Amino acid sequence: MKVIKWPAFKEHRLKLMIVCVCIIGAVVWFLPVRRVIFYGDFRWVDRGMLQSELAPVLDVGIVRLSLKQVRLALLNVDGVAEARVWRHWPGDLKIQLQARQPLMRWGDQGVVDASGVLFYVRPSLAEFSTLPELIVPIQSIDQGVKIFHLLQAELQAYPKFRLMLVRYVPWKGWQVELSHHVFLVLGDQHISARFRRWLSVSSQILKDKKHRLMVDLRYRNGFSIQP
Repeated sequence: MKVIKWPAFKEHRLKLMIVCVCIIGAVVWFLPVRRVIFYGDFRWVDRGMLQSELAPVLDVGIVRLSLKQVRLALLNVDGVAEARVWRHWPGDLKIQLQARQPLMRWGDQGVVDASGVLFYVRPSLAEFSTLPELIVPIQSIDQGVKIFHLLQAELQAYPKFRLMLVRYVPWKGWQVELSHHVFLVLGDQHISARFRRWLSVSSQILKDKKHRLMVDLRYRNGFSIQP
């Protein structure tokens, strides 16, 4: 029978523990991402873009991946406003997505949110066909959204009207289309005042309206109406 002295036995056990820890650590270090679980309403975010942006940062495994890099990758996807990422052991990655909320349509596939950020949806805009349309150059999107918010605030007291279109024409300025086929030319100055001038007389004018109206409000104290 071999007798191991206590100090030697202690040293032997310590080495064994170190080996075990190293083996376990190596196994954990290379654990793959087993599942990616998404939360939130992001039905118009392109799934293919999500996968292509996440694939490179998830290849390193659940332990070595950087949550910061995962979040930044998600923010590169059109339609994602914010993302929260956390691990759930042993191999799950959980993601809470906050999607941008569509406010207006722009172009063939573009959508603008309330802060004026443009993003694209695929394959079509059919889901957003009821949104107001914004027709401006890309560099004027932010200004167009501000005009929309400005006029939308004025419409709070006139629920029968709905903004259908905001457009900028260089030689005419800002134009809007309201429900009931009413087109207003507002120009470049005093936009709120001109809009309120129309609203104050709209009920009287629309009472006998049979066709679409084009109303030019660029006059100092009045306006002109064309059928």
